[in-house]
Amino acid sequence: MGITLIPFDYHIECMTIDTETTGLDPYDGDEILTLAMVLDIEGQDSPSSVHLRVKPQHKTEWPAAERVNHISPDSVANHKPFKNYLEAVQSLFDRAEKIVGWNVGFDLGFLEHEGVIIPQTAEIVDAMEEFGRVYGPFSESHSRWRLTSAADAMGYSFEGAPHTALADALATRRLYQHTTAVTEGLKQPGVHVKRPGARRHS
Repeated sequence: MGITLIPFDYHIECMTIDTETTGLDPYDGDEILTLAMVLDIEGQDSPSSVHLRVKPQHKTEWPAAERVNHISPDSVANHKPFKNYLEAVQSLFDRAEKIVGWNVGFDLGFLEHEGVIIPQTAEIVDAMEEFGRVYGPFSESHSRWRLTSAADAMGYSFEGAPHTALADALATRRLYQHTTAVTEGLKQPGVHVKRPGARRHS
């Protein structure tokens, strides 16, 4: 999808982001494969979205990550590198009042490594931490909730396959909206949230 479809002159009240990458560390050579941005734009009733698939400039294979995100080297071979979208992506970040992500520091670290400057005026929110504040730790041995676990606990059905950037960004947005409503007293916490018990942290 091209970013040119987004009205750059509009104020973005909230940008929910997610990336899929070749690995876990941009400073060890890992790169972005896909970037999704779900944009709540001032004056619009429903969000706009951008989903970019990009070709890494250095990595040629990523078998461990591919087993999770199902993005193969061949599937991105004909796409443009991230630098081709940098100016447009930066334009969106510059207009964002709030930036939300699940373990958002991970995504922002990769984006900054690609040259995106995160505006100091933007509020940065980790939806994973917000969910944990409302529902407590995932289990006695794992304090942090993974997105799939939180979505399962809330009965949320992904709009697309989990571990794809756009589906994960949409899920993050929905779960963040829920926890915000609970925190502000507009909604009661879910009474049927499924606790993991002896279930593995997945």
